[in-house]
Amino acid sequence: MKHGQDFELCDAALSLLETYMSKDASPVLGAIALAASDPAKPLPLRRRSAGALVRLTEQPASAVPALLRCVADTDVALRKASLIALSAYVGHARTAVPVVSRVAWSKTEPAELRVAAMACLRRIASAEEWPLDSWEKALGEPAPEVRAAAASCFRSFKSPLPSSCARLAALLADEAGEVAYEAREGLARAGAAGVPALLPLLEGEMKLVAESILWDSAGQNTAVVKALQDALPTASPASRRSIEQILDRVVPVTRSKARSAAE
Repeated sequence: MKHGQDFELCDAALSLLETYMSKDASPVLGAIALAASDPAKPLPLRRRSAGALVRLTEQPASAVPALLRCVADTDVALRKASLIALSAYVGHARTAVPVVSRVAWSKTEPAELRVAAMACLRRIASAEEWPLDSWEKALGEPAPEVRAAAASCFRSFKSPLPSSCARLAALLADEAGEVAYEAREGLARAGAAGVPALLPLLEGEMKLVAESILWDSAGQNTAVVKALQDALPTASPASRRSIEQILDRVVPVTRSKARSAAE
């Protein structure tokens, strides 16, 4: 059978499997995994097979090793499809973390692969498996999509360190909007750990941005309120005014929520 016919028939079969997924499809999932990782197969078929494994996740034992072989391939499209597929195997792809990490943090890899690898790590890696030194270096990469992807990884940190929060706070002024957005989202979810990194910004050009983040996080997290209260005695006059305004606005709302919860 010619490669073109082979691809058309297999593509049709994969489409049917994805559309009518059931336990009956399980016996052929191993074959799809093999098709994805077989260098002898035409690349369009391999890419399509790897992409299908995003949804056909019933056999991680055969799919994950096959996808890892695809990640090591030379074809960028196949590698990207495989990284996206691996992200669907939450709880089954811990063995993939070292391989995916090498792609994510390597400066020689294409930006689109690094972004896909970081997105994959957010799903499959535990909080203890994040290399902070590599992450911080990625925040300074020239490609804005890489910086944004690295900033988005901050949300996966279980207990953010003050130094990590400070590094992220520096990106609030990034010229790329997607990078600044991810930095803001990360700091808004950092809780009290992010407060020390935001306080110095209350006196500069990023004052309004810092105030907005602190307002949002203080309204959701009483630990942030306490951190702001603790910072008042040593704050500069400018910072003190901002902190007092935030507390005046947030504390009554926080108390009201607490009363409603108690009732």
